[in-house]
Amino acid sequence: MKYLFAWLGNADLRACEAGSPDDQGPILGAVRIGVFDAVHLLSDYPAAKSRAYVRWLERHTGAAVTLHATTLKSPTNYEGIYLAAAEAIRSARQAMPAARLVFHLSPGTPAMAAGWLLLAKTRYPAELIESSREHGVKDVSI
Repeated sequence: MKYLFAWLGNADLRACEAGSPDDQGPILGAVRIGVFDAVHLLSDYPAAKSRAYVRWLERHTGAAVTLHATTLKSPTNYEGIYLAAAEAIRSARQAMPAARLVFHLSPGTPAMAAGWLLLAKTRYPAELIESSREHGVKDVSI
C-alpha cells in the first residue's frame, strides 16, 4: 500500500476551477503518474471548495481521496501545519500501519513543505516528491 499526502494549494484549486486538462495542478499531476492506493489531502480552505476539489480529483483519477479539513491560524503557522499533518498521518496509519508514505512538497506554502520535510525525516519516514509543469513529478532526496 502506498499513500500520498499533500496540502491543497492555490494551483490545484485554479486547475479544478478552470477545468483545463493542460493545467492539472501539482496534485493531479502526481496522482496521474504515481501508483497510489490512497490520497490524503489536507486543507484549510473553505469546506465547499475543498470538497469540490476532492470530487474533481476523484473524477479525473479514480483515486480514493480522504480530506483532512483543518483550520490554521495562517498558512505559515509552522506549529499548526506540523500538528495537522502529523494527525492526518497518524489517522491514516491506524487503518494501514505498513503503508508506504509519500509526501508531496509542491502544493501549499513553503511552511507546509517544511512540515513534510520534518515529518519525513523524524516521526514518519517517507518518500518526498515535487512537481512542476516544466519538469513533471520528481523524487526529492535530502
